[in-house]
Amino acid sequence: MKNVILIVIAIAALGGAVVIAGNYFANRESPASGLVADEEHWQCQDCDHFFTMTKKETLAMLKSGQSAPTCPECGSDFVLRVFKCPYCGEPVPPSGHGDVPEECPHCGHYLEPNLGG
Repeated sequence: MKNVILIVIAIAALGGAVVIAGNYFANRESPASGLVADEEHWQCQDCDHFFTMTKKETLAMLKSGQSAPTCPECGSDFVLRVFKCPYCGEPVPPSGHGDVPEECPHCGHYLEPNLGG
């Protein structure tokens, strides 16, 4: 009888640990979530102004025939889609063919290459 009670307690403890661990890992947000949020980040190549548009705003802009927004600061059309570093919040220009660079040029943190939005 004593062994049965110990087995039941062990199973209950193991079940509780599984539930706690599952909740912990399911609710963790990736540190790079700023790269895949419902926002598009842009940087003017003329005045370096960094600004954000919601995906809804970006899709409306694309529907209107524009491929990129105009800079709200200086009105330039020379605007590049960039990523936002989830660690320091600074704009991170794409590398190669629009890929996320390996690390942030501002703070040096590693950026996950498969997170680009």
